[in-house]
Amino acid sequence: MDVKRILLQNKLLVFLFIFSTAFFLYQHSTGLSWDFSAYSLNARYMLGEGFYFEWYRAPLVPFLIAGFSPFGVLIAEYIFIVFVSSLFFYSCIRLSKTLEIDPRLFYALLLNPFLLINGLSVGTELLSISMLQLLIYYVLTKRGFGAGIGAGLQSLARYTNLIYLPLVLFTKNIRKILLALLAVALLFTPWLLYNMLATGSPLTSIANSYALNVLYRGYMVMPFNILDILVATNYLFPLFIAGLWLRRRRFELKDWIMLSIFILALVSYSTVPVKEPRYAFSMILPCAYFAVFALKTVWSKHISTINLSAVLILVLVSLSFSIPIATLQDRSRYEIEPDDCMLASNAWVFLNYMGYPSEPAPRQWEVEEKIEEGYRLIFYKDISEPDYVQNTTFIHRFPVIEENNEYILLGDKEKCMPRHIVNRTYIQRLNESTYTKYNYSIETDSCRVLFHGFC
Repeated sequence: MDVKRILLQNKLLVFLFIFSTAFFLYQHSTGLSWDFSAYSLNARYMLGEGFYFEWYRAPLVPFLIAGFSPFGVLIAEYIFIVFVSSLFFYSCIRLSKTLEIDPRLFYALLLNPFLLINGLSVGTELLSISMLQLLIYYVLTKRGFGAGIGAGLQSLARYTNLIYLPLVLFTKNIRKILLALLAVALLFTPWLLYNMLATGSPLTSIANSYALNVLYRGYMVMPFNILDILVATNYLFPLFIAGLWLRRRRFELKDWIMLSIFILALVSYSTVPVKEPRYAFSMILPCAYFAVFALKTVWSKHISTINLSAVLILVLVSLSFSIPIATLQDRSRYEIEPDDCMLASNAWVFLNYMGYPSEPAPRQWEVEEKIEEGYRLIFYKDISEPDYVQNTTFIHRFPVIEENNEYILLGDKEKCMPRHIVNRTYIQRLNESTYTKYNYSIETDSCRVLFHGFC
């Protein structure tokens, strides 16, 4: 397929790409995003320039940001955004031609308000769906190793994307399936080796991600909420239902693959304790695919004429919904003037990103100990966690250095904990906190955290 020829013949595609990329860049310039900031911090740490690292983060996003950093990590963030938007654009064109659907309509449907707002604000969503599109493309073109590369990179962007690995079975060829699994193994090997060398276990990152998001989140189990699905897919959902119904008697391999993605995304969303709309992000892809058939049926013979108008309308609708709510956290809120002592905060990622070394907020029974050790505890009042921050009686039991409408800063001015690197794992911190409170230890072996008695 000649991508250049397609672009020259479809200037609307180029317009949509420029529009969406400009939107992503604008959004990033409006402030800070928690997860994106954490990935950028991990990139700085990988480059040997950082003082904060989160082991439970998958490595692909920080690796890419680090790779784009000859001119500095901040500029690299914008290069990363352009790169991912370009990859998404490229994968859409590749996949749409393989699916034999109009790339203009498919790309425009994918650029719905939810994708625009959440695709790059967090850092992994648009990259994940781009890799998922390449995975499907390689499965449909019967290239097992390529399918494995798509599945592997997608999983290195977010570990939960491993749920889409079974899609390689649609190649229907044992040799190609084994090649796909080999590609995934080869992609994961460098990261597992890094984990092994740095922590003594190749599974440290994956185990900490599982512990944080699943194993120790039982106290926050949320029920299935259909509104999350509807928010993620918005106007695509009724078109998805209509397109699915219209295709029911002509189902081909590509239809089964898309339906499987929707089901796997639904399973993934249903099984995580904490639920929010962006965990249903991958559903946008199959919804957009089946929506194309719904619209083609409605427009019938005039599809080529009406497509142009419809795409422009979709873009304007998406833009009107997205821009007013696209802004991120105001970075000026985290421009503080602390002394040279170590911080602990409920906004620790933002503070680290702004250059103030900070540990996560201590648990309630650790607050007094942290102050005694010389930490400065800064709690932002509009952040609901930890719960005790809203308990003014408890908070004001401790010495207050500063308080305003934004935050309260606690600490003993006579004591000062020197600033230091924060790179302990989530499991290590949780174990220390649990032992202090209850005098017993939790499981810290990564293999046993993941596989329990099978290690």
